[in-house]
Amino acid sequence: WQSRYGADPNVLRRTIAINGRNFTVIGVMPGRFQFPTYQGKTDLWVPLTPSEHLIAAEGISYDALSRLKLGVTLRESQAEMDTIFHRLLPDVKDPNDPNRILVVPLRKLFEGEARPGLLAAVLGAAGFVVLIACANAANLQLFRAAGRERETAVRRALGADRFRLVRQWLTESLLLALIGGAVGLLLTLWSLKELVLVGSAYLRNASDITVDSRILCFSLLISVASGVFFGLAPAIQFSNPDLSKSLKEGAKTSSRFVRNRLRQGIIIGEFALAVVLLTGTGLLLRTFENLSRIDPGFHSHNILTFDLSASNEKYPHAVEKLVFYQQVIERIKTIPGINAVGSVNHLPLDMKNGSFIASLRFDDRNSGPGRDVGAYWVVSPDYFRVMGVPMLNGRTFTERDNLQAAPVAIINQKLAQRVFGEGNPVGKHLSYGAGKTARICEIVGVLGNIRHWGLDKEAGPEVYLSSLQVASPFVSVAITGGSDVRGVTDAIRRAVNQIDKDQPIYNVRGMDQIVAESLSERRFVMILLGLFSALALLLSAVGIYGTMSYSTNQRIQEIGVRIALGAQRRDILILLLRQEMTLVLSGIGLGILTSVGLTRLLKGILFGVRPMDLVTLFAVSLILVAVAVMACCLPAQRALSVDPTVVLRYE
Repeated sequence: WQSRYGADPNVLRRTIAINGRNFTVIGVMPGRFQFPTYQGKTDLWVPLTPSEHLIAAEGISYDALSRLKLGVTLRESQAEMDTIFHRLLPDVKDPNDPNRILVVPLRKLFEGEARPGLLAAVLGAAGFVVLIACANAANLQLFRAAGRERETAVRRALGADRFRLVRQWLTESLLLALIGGAVGLLLTLWSLKELVLVGSAYLRNASDITVDSRILCFSLLISVASGVFFGLAPAIQFSNPDLSKSLKEGAKTSSRFVRNRLRQGIIIGEFALAVVLLTGTGLLLRTFENLSRIDPGFHSHNILTFDLSASNEKYPHAVEKLVFYQQVIERIKTIPGINAVGSVNHLPLDMKNGSFIASLRFDDRNSGPGRDVGAYWVVSPDYFRVMGVPMLNGRTFTERDNLQAAPVAIINQKLAQRVFGEGNPVGKHLSYGAGKTARICEIVGVLGNIRHWGLDKEAGPEVYLSSLQVASPFVSVAITGGSDVRGVTDAIRRAVNQIDKDQPIYNVRGMDQIVAESLSERRFVMILLGLFSALALLLSAVGIYGTMSYSTNQRIQEIGVRIALGAQRRDILILLLRQEMTLVLSGIGLGILTSVGLTRLLKGILFGVRPMDLVTLFAVSLILVAVAVMACCLPAQRALSVDPTVVLRYE
């Protein structure tokens, strides 16, 4: 409506020619609307009008969207669908028959691969960062309160009650939290465009992400909660001081704070949370590394793909579609720089439309009783050559495997091992489909396994049929050529237009891009957890740095005396680091124990690595120890550089 008709309000009742037929525009949908059963881009919709050629076509299936009546459960709905199914096909007894009508909640389709556990992990990571930030703020407030202990004691002695002192600390912390929340909200507004741009590659409806009233209310709520959280620590700790000791000892009372258990607990908690975040990120990095080394069963480098769908109006019969697709392939082969051209009904790792599923039966005389359910693909003779898929036994399809020849099939290694074991399947027969549509094929070859459904999913039983014998409603064409085959896209469009000027090609992509898109969910989560982990690491370093600075400042006179008495600076450095590193190591230990339970939330997206991975835990511990040592050494070195004569004279 916007790109073609300039948002013309009078677009209704206009006529659009689609595949040679005229359609009248009766409505305009919102730009973000999309049927959840299809993940691709859709520009328009037409009424579903079943016709003879559509019903008779190979591999046609439908997704039905329905709204359950009030009080009807999914289980009851599935039982009714099973009844309808058995009424239509009374001879089918297999509960796993691929024609079965399955009832699934629509929410599952909206969620896609974003599993609830994964979302909980991401939200948990954000919560951990907030907790670490609050812990740092609480620590800084405690330092500040320790310096004001005498002031607090004087105010209490002059009649200020404890509630008033607590209210003062909470007011100051809430003010800081609200300022921080406002700054964070401004940064969000500033970076929102970039966030949507990154998220659009991984998430549905990423363009819907915006800062609305709900986000504003949540930001206010989390700011207030954070202010209360880190303001309670100094309020509880110092609102009821021991007046006699505080007024007598003065500033020296704050030195006791160095050994305060609350401060120590905060540092331990910070590093424990950082361990959990870094461990989750490390596990996803290991998973990504493992997946990148997986052999998908095909080559992806320098392969250009595009989709082609013959019009039912122009090519109403299966044979006409078959001829059209073959003409396109033969014409593209003549383009300079192209080595081979192949077609398939669904490309590997690009299964947004699913695949054709059928009941398989094998010749009892050759293989013994056998029945299985498997996916089947329709491929052209050169498809395996383009994709670099190895033939393990027998032969591939040739131009002679056409409509005049006996039907043939190629099975993958998984199916061959499951049905034939160590036997040779070449020359055996299989049938797929049911009733009058059943087709018997001779097995002419065994193909290597291809991971069609995901790099982390093993290949299932698969059958490949010749595109010269079986017509597919649509095809994906794969092309390989010289150094950069992407440069021939315009030539391919011209070649297709020479055969049918009304036939477009779409979804032009490299096979490398399809492989990368199959990992997009893990990549996006890894980016998010990586950002959270980096922020957690920075906040933990700042926290331990601030603690060490405060501790050394409180002990500056002690350090001057030790140096004056001949203590080695190395020994003093070890003395200063010992207490802080003990807290760090305790936090790391606690974090490792916590990670054992929490990283199980990522189990569904991990591959080749266990949630309790010792290599990852060791690397994370090493990183945190190194960061803590560097953060502690800076204030310690500054304290060691003091002139003992100046310190002693001041004392």
